[in-house]
Amino acid sequence: MATFLYRLGHFAVRRRRVVLGFWVVLLVGVGVFSSAAGGETVDSLELPGTESQQAFDLLEDKFPAQSGSSTRVVFAAEDGATLNDPGALAVIDSTMASINAMDEVGSAISPTETGTISPDGAVAFGDVRYPVQGLEVEESTLEDVEAAVASAEAGITVRFGGEVIPGAETEPPSSEAIGLAVAVVVLLVSFGSVLAMGLPLFTALIGLGVGLTGISLLSAVVDLSSTAPILATMIGLAVGIDYALFIVTRHRQNLAEGLNVEEAAARANATAGSAVVFAGITVVIALSGLAVMGLPFLTVMGLSAAATVAIAVLVAVTLLPSMLGFAGNNIDRWRVPGLKNRTGGADEGETLGSRWARQVTKRPVIALIGGLVVMGALAVPVSSMRLGLTDAGSSPPSSTQRQAYDLLADGFGPGFNGPFTVVVDLAAPTTPRPPWPTPPRPSVPSTASAPSLRRS
Repeated sequence: MATFLYRLGHFAVRRRRVVLGFWVVLLVGVGVFSSAAGGETVDSLELPGTESQQAFDLLEDKFPAQSGSSTRVVFAAEDGATLNDPGALAVIDSTMASINAMDEVGSAISPTETGTISPDGAVAFGDVRYPVQGLEVEESTLEDVEAAVASAEAGITVRFGGEVIPGAETEPPSSEAIGLAVAVVVLLVSFGSVLAMGLPLFTALIGLGVGLTGISLLSAVVDLSSTAPILATMIGLAVGIDYALFIVTRHRQNLAEGLNVEEAAARANATAGSAVVFAGITVVIALSGLAVMGLPFLTVMGLSAAATVAIAVLVAVTLLPSMLGFAGNNIDRWRVPGLKNRTGGADEGETLGSRWARQVTKRPVIALIGGLVVMGALAVPVSSMRLGLTDAGSSPPSSTQRQAYDLLADGFGPGFNGPFTVVVDLAAPTTPRPPWPTPPRPSVPSTASAPSLRRS
C-alpha cells in the first residue's frame, strides 16, 4: 500500500493539472446530472416487519385522504374567559370554515363539530389536513392559513402545531457552517499559515461536493431519507479535513528536512496517506454495518455517508498531493501574525505535545487512572438519560409549536400530546379463539376398582 501511494503521490504532483481538472470536471458533471434528474429526498420513516408499520400501511390504504400532512390549530381563551361563549364559538367556526374553503386544503373541521374542546372550555383545537406530504405544501398555502386565523386573534389566542407549521421561526444557523468556522480557527492555530490552512478545507469541500451531488443524483432513482445528506455532510466534512490535515502536516515536516516538493508530497502520501486509507476503510465498514439492522432508512443513510467517506479518502491521496505541488515551497505563505509557524521538525525543539507525551509515558499508571476518572465523570449523566423521539415539547418555548403543545397539555391533561393509536382491520379474517379449557373434575374411585374391605 505504501509503495502504491508513494507512486501515486509522484504522479499527482507531476500531473497536478490533470488531477485537478479531473476532480473539477467530476464535481461539475455530477452536479449537472443531479440537477437534471431532479431527485428529492423524502421524510418517510418505515420500519418493515413491525406492527406499527403495518398499522400505518393499513391507515394509508383505508383512509388515503388522511395520509398526507396536517396542521393543528389550537385556540385558547383569554384569562377569565371561555370558548363556550357563543361569540367565541362563532369566531372559531368562521375561521375553520375559511380554511376549509381553500383549494389547497383537504379538510378543516371546527372543534364544535368534533367536540375537541377541553372540559373547562379554555382550549380547543381543529385539524387542517393537506392532500400532500409536509414538504410539498406550498408556502402560499401556509400564508393563507396564517392569514385566516389572524382575525380570530383579537380575543382568542391561536397557536399552530402538527406536522406543518405556518409562520414557523427561521431555523438556526447550519451546524456545518459553525463546524467549518471552528475548523478554520483550529487549522490556523495549528499551521500558522493561511495557505496551509486552506488546502485541507479546499480538498474537503471538493470531496463533500462530489459526495452530496452524488447523493442528490441517487435520490432520483432511490428513496433517500432527508437525513442522509445531513449525515453525509457532517461525517464527510469532518473526515475530509482530518485526513488532509495528516498529509499536509507530514508534507511540511518533509519540506523542513530538506526534501523537494515532489518527494516530500510522495513520502507524505506513502506514510500519512497509508493511515488515511486504513482509517477511511474502517469508517466505511462501520457505516455500512447499519445495513445489518434491516431498516431501509438507516441502510441508505449509512451507505450514503460511507460513500462520502470513500470519496474523501480518494481526494486526500490524489487531489491533495497535486495541490501540494501547486503550493510548492510557498505552503507556509501568508503567515498569521502572533502564531508560531511550526512544522514539527527536529530543529524546532520540544513542543507542548511532545512534553505532554513524555509525561504520559513516564507515568502511565497515573495517566491511565486519571483518564478513567475523567471519563467516568463525563459518563455520569448517562445514568439518568432518557431516550426517545423528539416532539414539539422539545422546541424553544417561544415557538408556536411549543406553545400549542403546552396549551393542549394544560387543557386536556398530561399525555394528550402523545396518543397511542390502535388500528383494527374488521375486514381481515380472524381465527376464533378456542374455548376455555374445562377444568378437570376430581376422580372418584368406582366400585369395581375400589379395594375390598375385610372384617377382621
